[in-house]
Amino acid sequence: MKIFEKYSRIIVLLLLITIFVFLSFKKVNTSDTLIPNLEPYPDSLYYSVPAWNFTHGNGFSMKTQDTIIKQQTPPLYGIYLIPFFALFNNVRSFYYANMLLLIGVIILFTLIVDKIFSGNKIYKVILIFFLGFFLVTNFYFYSTPQLLMAEPITIFLVTLGIYLYVSEANILYASMAGQIACLLMMVKLS
Repeated sequence: MKIFEKYSRIIVLLLLITIFVFLSFKKVNTSDTLIPNLEPYPDSLYYSVPAWNFTHGNGFSMKTQDTIIKQQTPPLYGIYLIPFFALFNNVRSFYYANMLLLIGVIILFTLIVDKIFSGNKIYKVILIFFLGFFLVTNFYFYSTPQLLMAEPITIFLVTLGIYLYVSEANILYASMAGQIACLLMMVKLS
């Protein structure tokens, strides 16, 4: 029982991540998912084409063949995709990038619930699992990784902002929180 009490939060976190990965798992290279179709248009093109061009030495631009289109979306999500496109050399690697962001959301969410609620350690762990289970089993949450849109990075930044809000005040957290609004403007115009 002592071991469970010591590692209960880590066990619950790993269980929530496992449930999320199981529900959101898609075969990246098959045509029976939205991943290879790069849905929804044109958002997917505005985020993927500049990052893809950058990884292939053509600059961070909306350039295809001989046509250049004005960039209409903020660049942060495209910049985030660059390492994944370079590593896998496949546009469909955005799925892994989105999965990583949403696993980060799950971690931040459990930390937020842990900070907000006080009380008996066992009850807190049960509450973290209960609320986390609702998060990871939400259809919107576990189907988001297969869409080439900026929602995963937006959810991550908002959750990070909430975590910084409920954390103890210090210079590092205050400076990080001050950057959240700028980062959100670099993700979405709306």
